[in-house]
Amino acid sequence: MITEMPAVEIDYESRTWKSIRDWARAKRDQCRRRNDAALSSDETAILRGTIQAYKDLLALEINPPPAQPSGDPFKPPSRYGE
Repeated sequence: MITEMPAVEIDYESRTWKSIRDWARAKRDQCRRRNDAALSSDETAILRGTIQAYKDLLALEINPPPAQPSGDPFKPPSRYGE
């Protein structure tokens, strides 16, 4: 079952985030270099998807996702204030 992640504030100045950012940049660049080789269309599609995933991770620092409301996102609000 897929559920939404709880809202978490990321400290983009922390050593942890900087390590993740450096790792993701290195992996993205590695995939880009590999994508320059002669690959099948399936291999190219997989690499492009992987590159996009790293780019999405790195974009969190530039465009953080909006805060999510707390509670169960699949449960409709109660009409009775429960």
